[in-house]
Amino acid sequence: MHIQNRRMHRLGLFIAALLLCFVPFAIEAKPISLDATQSPLSSAHDGTRSETAQPHSTQTAATLQATHRNDAKIGVDHMDIDDIDTDEAPSTDKPVAGQTSPACGFMKCLALLPLDDVTEYTVASDGASVRSLASHWGIRPKNLLSLNPNLDENSILNKGDKVVVNSRSSSTPAPISRGRANKGRMYHSRPMPEGAGFFLRDHRPNSWGNDTTIRALVTVFANYAQAFPTAPAINVGDLSKQNGGKLKPHKSHQSGRDVDFGFAHTAATAQSAKQHFTRASRSNLDVEKTWFLVEQLARTGSVQVIYVDNAVQKLLYQYAAPKLTPEQREYFFSIPRHSNSSSALLRHWPGHKNHFHVRFKCPDGQYNCK
Repeated sequence: MHIQNRRMHRLGLFIAALLLCFVPFAIEAKPISLDATQSPLSSAHDGTRSETAQPHSTQTAATLQATHRNDAKIGVDHMDIDDIDTDEAPSTDKPVAGQTSPACGFMKCLALLPLDDVTEYTVASDGASVRSLASHWGIRPKNLLSLNPNLDENSILNKGDKVVVNSRSSSTPAPISRGRANKGRMYHSRPMPEGAGFFLRDHRPNSWGNDTTIRALVTVFANYAQAFPTAPAINVGDLSKQNGGKLKPHKSHQSGRDVDFGFAHTAATAQSAKQHFTRASRSNLDVEKTWFLVEQLARTGSVQVIYVDNAVQKLLYQYAAPKLTPEQREYFFSIPRHSNSSSALLRHWPGHKNHFHVRFKCPDGQYNCK
């Protein structure tokens, strides 16, 4: 009997210990909303609020201003470095070329241009080595040599020479965007080709995207060049790296769906805009041509959102609003504030007074793209 009591005592202690281990997990915790996209962002211009998350909420105004000044020296705005991430439900409207659609700003959707299977780069200066050219595009020298069998590792090229930097065939998989714009990757990507109406920087390791992004951009800039044959070409900045992923100083631009490019400026400002993005003002912004770019982007049916400072959006609104229907004004502009401002094509993001940040929709059928 004494032994049995000892066994029962030990069993009781064991059961008590188990209860102490599992009881804490049964305590119900209050759910906490972590939806950062609901955080308001005040505009310094007219008091409207952006629907995207507020970055650097703990930084002081003095710290932000100092950072803005430093970043401006290299043509990068501080707010463009921060996370711009919008999780929006994909549109059910499928753009059809030549048909008017809400997906194309209640205008006729564009027929997107086909892309060439071979992408060539025009050498910008004399004395370029294979290694330096590969570095310009962020690819390996051996891959560049395999694309150009006429070259060897000791070849030297001069200004105007052509080099193949990407080649595709019917068996090449289509580019794939995976994950989010601020936490993603890209596979089988395609480089932005040279073309009419725009120019790329000489150093181009961040000029890769998916087919949706590249086709839309090539189409928009070709139409711009056709509509304004003597207009200055548009300065195109970063897209993504060849395989996506983190791209300093940005936090987005990771999955081939983001691109930065400058505005159309008046002739007096266009020359300086070739070296870096130029801050827009009422006196130097060519509003007609810049609005044409916005309209063309909308008509591709491929754009999710365009971030730009409200100061620039106001100039565009003053020019375009009288020409638009009420539903088009709500589609394009988030100002003046209205019930659909949070889903307008043009949305405020501080620091974007010198360029557009365009985010394209995920390619059809790529369900791992967010």
